[in-house]
Amino acid sequence: MVAYLKGLGHASAHEAVFRKELARVGILSLVLIFLPPSMIWKGLLFFAAGLVLMVELLNSAIEAVVDLVSPDYHDPAGQKIWAVPPYSSACP
Repeated sequence: MVAYLKGLGHASAHEAVFRKELARVGILSLVLIFLPPSMIWKGLLFFAAGLVLMVELLNSAIEAVVDLVSPDYHDPAGQKIWAVPPYSSACP
């Protein structure tokens, strides 16, 4: 559990996109508390928001591995990695 929290702290400190997604999930959480939908719908929306955060962390992990394997910039890797965030955010 400690390693999990350290990872979340590192991601929120060093990944700007993760901070944006985290802010969106925070706003969504506050809005959902006061909306009248049933608990099932609220649970599904919280689950979808959690999936967005997990995909963003997975994207950051892939970027870190690509950077470790090849510290030089390569056009194909740069294009693939930077193309992932818009699609991952659109999933839920």
